[in-house]
Amino acid sequence: EEALTASEEKYRDLVENSNEIIYTLDEAGTITYISPAVRQLGGHEPEEVVGKAAWDFVHPDAFNELIASFQRTIAGNAEPSEYRLRKKDGDYFWVQTSSKPIYDGDKIVGLRGLIVDINQRKRAEEALSESEDRYRELFENASDLVYAHDLEGRYISVNRAVEQITGYTPEEV
Repeated sequence: EEALTASEEKYRDLVENSNEIIYTLDEAGTITYISPAVRQLGGHEPEEVVGKAAWDFVHPDAFNELIASFQRTIAGNAEPSEYRLRKKDGDYFWVQTSSKPIYDGDKIVGLRGLIVDINQRKRAEEALSESEDRYRELFENASDLVYAHDLEGRYISVNRAVEQITGYTPEEV
């Protein structure tokens, strides 16, 4: 009994002090447990979330895909998902979840999983994409010939001005 109590305390401490949200859902998608990390990531108290449908907190853009992912996972085909969750204040933040089925004998009775905040990564990806778009626009719309070549001197990229200047299309160059 002492070993069991010590083991339970160790795992409770692990779950309750994790920076990621640990959760369980029943087979209908109702939240049956959510770790205290939901406070720092979403602003919710665990008791405000338990008993509600997981989809109640999902951004509308991700709703259909998340339902389909849930159904695949509940059928035994676990896969990670990325989507936005609604915070208590109404803002959304990006998360990645990974889930595994919970079995009762041979029957799947729910899911358990982990929610990781990936908001910073998504913002960095968006900033990189915007930067690439600006670079591409400058590159393509420059009136001067802009190019890049490899170490052997072969052109690997030229802008559209090459055609006005040389008569060759970018594809030909």
